[in-house]
Amino acid sequence: MRAGLQLSEITDTLVVRSKAIVGINAFAHEAGIHQHGMMADPSTYEIMRP
Repeated sequence: MRAGLQLSEITDTLVVRSKAIVGINAFAHEAGIHQHGMMADPSTYEIMRP
């Protein structure tokens, strides 16, 4: 994530909060069916550790 933020600063490009891997909310989850899937089996949506 640090590398993504540094690159964002160097290129003067905004990184969307929900951008995969480098976004600040990339690993956040909302309530609903997605949350139910996470509680049932985290590996369903998180294929790597944050």
